[in-house]
Amino acid sequence: MISALPSETDVNTKSIGSPVGVVRIAAYRACAIVLVLMGLLSAGLHGQTAQPAAAADANKNQIRPEVKIPVAPLGYLPPGDLPAFYYFAMVELHFIDADHLMFAFNTPGLLKRDDNCPDSDVQRMVHAVVFQLPSGQVLKQADWELYDFMDFLWGLGDGKLLLRRCNQLESVGADLDPQLLIRATGKVEDVSFSPDHSMVVVQEKVTPNSQDKDSGDLPSVLDQETGAQRTNVSFIQLHPLHMIGRAEIALPSAIPVMANGLFEVLTAPHDQWIVNLQVFHGAQRQIAMIHSLCPPAVQAISNTVFMATTCSKGDQKTSQGYDLQGSVLWKIALAPDQYDPRFIPIPNSTHFAIESLRLKNPHAALDPLTKEDVAGEDIDIYDTLSGVRIATFETTPAYTGGSNVDFSPDGTRMAVLHDGAIEIYALSDLAKTLQGNPH
Repeated sequence: MISALPSETDVNTKSIGSPVGVVRIAAYRACAIVLVLMGLLSAGLHGQTAQPAAAADANKNQIRPEVKIPVAPLGYLPPGDLPAFYYFAMVELHFIDADHLMFAFNTPGLLKRDDNCPDSDVQRMVHAVVFQLPSGQVLKQADWELYDFMDFLWGLGDGKLLLRRCNQLESVGADLDPQLLIRATGKVEDVSFSPDHSMVVVQEKVTPNSQDKDSGDLPSVLDQETGAQRTNVSFIQLHPLHMIGRAEIALPSAIPVMANGLFEVLTAPHDQWIVNLQVFHGAQRQIAMIHSLCPPAVQAISNTVFMATTCSKGDQKTSQGYDLQGSVLWKIALAPDQYDPRFIPIPNSTHFAIESLRLKNPHAALDPLTKEDVAGEDIDIYDTLSGVRIATFETTPAYTGGSNVDFSPDGTRMAVLHDGAIEIYALSDLAKTLQGNPH
């Protein structure tokens, strides 16, 4: 349980999201030893600078990046042939601020076992590099030991990133000197944010004890006891650091939140689903009634717009944008060859991105994914209010864990790991590739 933060409110809900990451977490553990032993330890290169983009990019967009930084000299190795590689956070790419970029990547090799994370049987090393922009000069490098293959780095704004190591969440800036921000007593299962990153949601797996049962501080949101373990959810305001509320759920789940509340999806008759907004310090209200043959996946895009991905006949998936009055703003039909679409927020919330694998052939959801099934990875950028696709980019290699793309704090530039280099593009240049053909 996260403690020592001022104030809190119990958050009582009927249902929070749906289980997320359960299969992926199991895959992390199954392949951990194989991944740690692959390859050789990498050596960083001080003073690496950006190379000018002298020729048009090989990407079909045929536009030139503003900055291009080769990453092989830093010791970066692209993912291998193991299908499981696609489910690990092997790279993280993030703007620290407008003038600094951080790239962190896995450096496989033999490590001396330590006991810094007793609940984990995994240990790995990542190498973090800070670049000065636009020169691409390396300013700082560091090595961090991690204890799982889950996502470990997120942007916080104000020149800071959030680094997760075991059950600790640390604030780190361009100096690569992590400072403890939040410590959980249980095993951290998931970390997520409100669209403006003013709030972090931390899910931790804990084993109940008699003191917890007697105290009554954390009432269960379930109708029945969930057994030997439970997942505690902490909603934490970041500026200033402040506990907003707590909840308890059966399994790690996708919890769509905005700055002042969370969305719930409840079942209704005839393939209908009710989307409610539970305000942290206020009443719950119904936002929309949605028809879907599968449980809709809800994601807050901004503090005023959310997206629900639904299923219709023929397994057609559609993402629909809503405002907080329940009005439909737009609909985006996902193509049959789009696999594992992932929402990527853009800091100013005027746009958002969806990153997805592009498959060569139709693929059943439960079939194992191999490298031969993947034709590439697409980053599609949309206008938040209209749903119009304003830009698209094909990148390689494909990653579904961690982050291989990020957007500048003002939302005008995109950094992407592509074809052996970090490339930075102006969104205005990317938009030119779709002018006259927005869909």
